[in-house]
Amino acid sequence: METNTENTTDTPSVDDAIEMTEAVFAAPDSSVAEIIRGVLDAEGIPSLVGEQVMDAFPGAMATGEGYWGEIRVRSEDAGRAREVISAYDRGEGGFTEADLLAQAEASSDPNV
Repeated sequence: METNTENTTDTPSVDDAIEMTEAVFAAPDSSVAEIIRGVLDAEGIPSLVGEQVMDAFPGAMATGEGYWGEIRVRSEDAGRAREVISAYDRGEGGFTEADLLAQAEASSDPNV
């Protein structure tokens, strides 16, 4: 009896999905990550927040990269996402604090 080992779905594996995304922002903490995710979402750019696994030792003993986590977007959206983030950093783009907070709350997962 033969077994069909060929993948018949179009759903990418987790590794393939990660390779199809690109990091566009290094967030210093979860609050900034959610704000940037809200900014991108408001512009129609879906994004993921990936937490960096932190070492148990703070300070000089920490082995982190200097940021809490990263914002990842589809590779084809990376250029536009960087432009949107840059505009937000310069205070451009018409983002209001209330809009960003509402967007961040709407996009956050209450189960986390």
